Amino acid sequence: QIEKTGAYNEVIRRLDPESDIGSNIKRYNEKIKDAYGIDLSKMSYKDLEQPIVGAAFARAYLLTIPEEIPTDLQEQGEYWKKYYNTILGKGTASRFVREARFKKI
Repeated sequence: QIEKTGAYNEVIRRLDPESDIGSNIKRYNEKIKDAYGIDLSKMSYKDLEQPIVGAAFARAYLLTIPEEIPTDLQEQGEYWKKYYNTILGKGTASRFVREARFKKI
């Protein structure tokens, strides 16, 4: 889930036209606007309840992370914990792996 105080604000901050960071997110936002008519810079936190907007924000947030998403499931769990759930979150890399395997069945 995108947290208002974290990922949401970070994406909005990088989409600010006055910001000198976030050029990759700005390019991504232009593609989203062209393809779906969604401008992430105009979306409220409440708009994230719409699945397409929530997914677009999650992808935009992942663009802030310089490390690529691993292909190995265990490494994906560690990546998720490090960059998305963080040390303050209750999730664990092993739970990520367990739930990902369960969902494949």
